[in-house]
Amino acid sequence: TIEFDTPNFEKYGAQSVEGRVSVGGKSLTNSIVYFNYFSVACADTILCFGPAIIDGCVASAPATLVIQSKDSAGINRSCGMDEFTVSISTVTTKKDKEIIETIENLPVNIVDQNDGTYIVTFQYPNEGLFEVSVAFNGTFKGIEGPVRGSPYRVNVIAAGDSLKNEVNGPLMMESIRKQIKDVKDYSTNVLKSLKRTIAKDDMDSLLKVKETLKDIEN
Repeated sequence: TIEFDTPNFEKYGAQSVEGRVSVGGKSLTNSIVYFNYFSVACADTILCFGPAIIDGCVASAPATLVIQSKDSAGINRSCGMDEFTVSISTVTTKKDKEIIETIENLPVNIVDQNDGTYIVTFQYPNEGLFEVSVAFNGTFKGIEGPVRGSPYRVNVIAAGDSLKNEVNGPLMMESIRKQIKDVKDYSTNVLKSLKRTIAKDDMDSLLKVKETLKDIEN
């Protein structure tokens, strides 16, 4: 058995490497041991998606949420072992004041898929407005905190087809179609704006183009 400390590969990033052994200064072995370096997760870039955070989710049936772990460069993590905290709160309004109360002892199941994704399931107890908070716990000294977009506000309905709560269900499919349409409409409007012929002295139009370019950049 040979034990050794792995070298620092931070400047190369996450990648596969091969290891060989040289004994007494002789040539390296022909046999190779492969292993992977991975970059740690970053709360600012981690994404969540799924019917559990889409309006129209059904109460009293298991709802699914997927966490996609990413590093600080926004690249998907390829292995598991990240740790997250997921909490669900009720959102009510009393005397024009919003009250957010965490639901204690609500079972939340997080399954590590060992490929950078995590399947989260839980049940909303009833209809109403809820807030879902997802936080990365800083595993492997990564940047901890709420993941991108968290907390999520969700309007839950009292009854309906439980298939809506599944990742491949109708609620998720409709959400994807809507997002594709929104991106297409946005791209079309931006292209029209950029193709407009503008007079040199038309400051208002020039400012609008500048705002459009800034919007694209962001």
